[in-house]
Amino acid sequence: MPREHARSFLVTNPVDADVVKSIIDRFGAEGASLKDLRIAAVTSLGFAGFFRFNELANIQPNHIFFHEEFVKVFVPRSKTDVYREGNYVYISKLDSNYCPVTALRRYIQAADIDLSSQLPLFRPLTKRKLGYALRNGKLSYTRCREIFKDALKEVGYDPKDYGLHSLRSGGVTSVVSNDLSSNVYEKLLKGLCTKFCIICLIQITFQLRQTPKSKFSEGERLQRSSKTN
Repeated sequence: MPREHARSFLVTNPVDADVVKSIIDRFGAEGASLKDLRIAAVTSLGFAGFFRFNELANIQPNHIFFHEEFVKVFVPRSKTDVYREGNYVYISKLDSNYCPVTALRRYIQAADIDLSSQLPLFRPLTKRKLGYALRNGKLSYTRCREIFKDALKEVGYDPKDYGLHSLRSGGVTSVVSNDLSSNVYEKLLKGLCTKFCIICLIQITFQLRQTPKSKFSEGERLQRSSKTN
């Protein structure tokens, strides 16, 4: 009887807003280097925009349109875009230190990126005497995953629990935790978020605000409340 070969799948956990905040706190602080701002931008943009890595890798500066209250990002190629017409994702601006639009702007400014450029937005870096500079070419999946896992380890998370897809799945999970309707959630899972992304991102922004998280769970709060009543 022929031997069956088991195929192993690496299951990664979705990141939550606390992971994103930790990375922004560490790598997006005032005076951060271009190298640090890059991972802060990749993390916050991937989470808030529900981006797959190949979508992030194909974004060019001329695909980005900043507005007063949001940024609009053109996604030229997507897994679910069967007609290759492209898609727009809208990411809302936040009045907090964890604003994904601010993280993106800071990275663009630090890298001195021309918004009319057709080069990849996220690229490899070269070390110079006075810091870092972007090189030509795309940031590879392997290198980006390595950078992301290094960042997770530095802020105290186990990198084995997460992968680059954790950003997209974490963003979707955060939206669902805000009681998003099942109809919109189904479209998110299918990648059909063109008409629904503004609704979704209004929901997700609440996860990235600076409101402190209670140290008590919902069950603990109910127990404490019943004891005091």
